[in-house]
Order: sequence, then C-alpha cells, then structure tokens
Amino acid sequence: MKVFLSTSFASRDARRGSDLWERLERFPVHGVELDYRLVEPVFRELVGWLKRSRLQVVSLHNFCPIPPPVPPGKTGHDLLDFSAPDREDRIQAVRWAVKTLEHANDLEAPVVIVHGGRVDMDPELGRLYDLLDRTDGPEDPRFRQVLEEKLDERKRKRQPHWDALLWSLDRLAREAERLDVVLGLENRAHYHELPGPDEFPEIFRELDGAPLAYWHDVGHAHLNRLLGLWEGLGPPDALKDQLAGVHVHDARGRDDHLPPGTGELDLQGVVQAVDREVPWVVEVRPKTPDDHVQRGLEYLHGLLATRAR
Repeated sequence: MKVFLSTSFASRDARRGSDLWERLERFPVHGVELDYRLVEPVFRELVGWLKRSRLQVVSLHNFCPIPPPVPPGKTGHDLLDFSAPDREDRIQAVRWAVKTLEHANDLEAPVVIVHGGRVDMDPELGRLYDLLDRTDGPEDPRFRQVLEEKLDERKRKRQPHWDALLWSLDRLAREAERLDVVLGLENRAHYHELPGPDEFPEIFRELDGAPLAYWHDVGHAHLNRLLGLWEGLGPPDALKDQLAGVHVHDARGRDDHLPPGTGELDLQGVVQAVDREVPWVVEVRPKTPDDHVQRGLEYLHGLLATRAR
C-alpha cells in the first residue's frame, strides 16, 4: 500500500513552489496530491520541481490551481458548481475542470478528484447538530423527525441539480477519456451535497463505461455517520469495485481533517475494510505543523504494515 500526502496542510499560505516542494520532500511518502487551494504562481513553480523530483503526483483535487475568476480567499468550489441549473454556470465549471484534467495529464497523475455539487437549500446544519447534541443520538425520534423533514426537502429539490450534475459529468468524462485521466467522484461531508451515499450507483449506471471512479473520504463518512446516514467508516461494499483511492484523516466529534492517530476514528478498521491496492492520501487541514503531519504519516504507515502482514 502506498501513502501519499495532500498539499492541503500547506497550500493556503504557500508563497513559493520551491518552499512547498522542499517541505514535501522531507516526508516519508511515495508522492503527493495537489489540492484545490493552490494559486497559479505557486502551482506552476511547484510543477517544475515535481517533474524533477522523486515524488509521484497521484492525483489533483479539482479545481487545481484556483481559477483566475475566483476572488482571493476563495476556492473554485465556492463559485463553480457542476450541479448548477444555469447552463452557463455549468459550462464555466466544466471548462475550468478540463484545465485541471489537462494538468493531470501533463503530470501523469491518474486521477482528478471532483465534488459533485449540492442541492440548493438551507441545510440547517447548525440546527441539526445542536439537536443531535441535546438528544440521545441519531436514532432519537426527535432528531429523526427533523432530519427526515430536511431529507424530504432535499428530495423535492434535487432533480434539476441531479440532471445538471449528470450533464456536467458526461462532458467531463469525454475530456477525461481523451486525456487518459480518471474522474474520482468523492463522497461529501454534508447531506445536501451530491452525490449522497445512496446515489453513487445511479451515476455509475447512467455513465456506464466512462472513466469514472469512486474516491472515499474517511472523515466525510464519519460526519455522515454522526447523522445516521452512513454505516462504518469505510467505502460501501457496493462501491468497492469502483474505488480509486482514499482520503484519510482523523476526527474528534465534528472536528475532522486531523492527522491520523490524533482523533477517535477507528482507522485500523478502515484499513482492514479496503481490500484493494489503492493510494492512501493523507489530507489534513491547513496550517497543520509539519511535525504533526510526520507523526500522522508514521501512524498510517504502521496501520498499513500491520494489514500487509
């Protein structure tokens, strides 16, 4: 099993690609994932160093680098949405995603990770989490009633966003095939986002034969599990054949993207549940100190070594 590191821990404050590359080179990893917070100048310089480096670029996280139309302090996901009902909005999102695919092809990175979008609604996450804290967990009838009402609202409002997402993925898949890159569709952190846990199989049926895969995020599964919407922390059995990789991080309650081994998640159980040879990408929050990243990587290496035996 190979371990990779997302640039997420350092990209937000990176000013020079060479400085970021020097930090990445120190870690015990096979390579890196380039995340969606990289600005164009840093990305360009970093690419030059990576092409001469021992480090493999295993994936890019769309949109990478941040598209020029996006204002400072934002990322592509703030403004570019594959599930937008407006056709021109979707076209812009697809156009900039194709740029990421082209960068992946140039770097010989096999996967571009994408977020599907969201249903346009007020998810009232604060209300749900507050209610969850004041009741007896996700099975409490008081919590379930409110959650079911929100899920019903999502269902009523989903269709135009779902159709838009399929439209976008169909066009992206054609470009991905041309560029010999796989689209890794990631499970999302919040219930109003797309696709939901039960919606991935529908996408794979609709786009059968497309270069489309499932990318599993452990922390996102955990957040859905807190609401009673996900079983365990590993990828669903129905999606294991489509699994292209794993974002691994730890969490304490709703506080996620912590270095592996510093939270409360059963990451050993996740390692045991993944029975395929896929890349494990440690994706931790911005401003995580290098020594914390190092310990998290060592912890994950230990788990994977145990599984190998």
